[in-house]
Amino acid sequence: ETIKDLAVQSGCKMNMVQDGIYANAPEKPLRMHGLPHQIEKARQLVSGIIQQQEFQNQQRGGGGGGFNSYNSYNSHGGGAGGNPPEATAQLPVPKEYVGVVIGRSGDTIKRLQADTGAAVKFNTVDPAVPGDRHLVISGSKEAVAEAESRVKDLLAKVAMKDSKGGPNQQSDVYHVPANKCGLVIGKKGET
Repeated sequence: ETIKDLAVQSGCKMNMVQDGIYANAPEKPLRMHGLPHQIEKARQLVSGIIQQQEFQNQQRGGGGGGFNSYNSYNSHGGGAGGNPPEATAQLPVPKEYVGVVIGRSGDTIKRLQADTGAAVKFNTVDPAVPGDRHLVISGSKEAVAEAESRVKDLLAKVAMKDSKGGPNQQSDVYHVPANKCGLVIGKKGET
């Protein structure tokens, strides 16, 4: 089976994110877009493939793999000679949009820092913890306000784009352990 087969069987669009901050992450987000029942079907199919492989490994006496720690992408902005920042803000960002805020090779977050003068980074959090990630923005009051405004605008645009799939369309993310991505994608990268 391949990710194409899973998309056909479930009826929803599927995309495994493996680059950027997820290149060395212990889990990779599988983005799914479709009707609620299609997304649920896709989740069941992916979960079934992973469980089947883990069962086969146990039968052979092999381990199932896993992870112990996770370091998120941290972008270190400049500061004024070690002086504490004038202002700091924490902005919640849904897990599935962290990559959008960071951008390819960190381009978006670097540009945000260069344009606003604020230091912008994500907190380091275990990816298994449910909920949003927090973007920490620090610098002058003006820089923090500008960076916060730009991130909110970016998130609103992405959420709007994701919701244009028609009535009742939804997006969801299934976090696949890195050592199981090949099972979902299929042989020869047939995505």
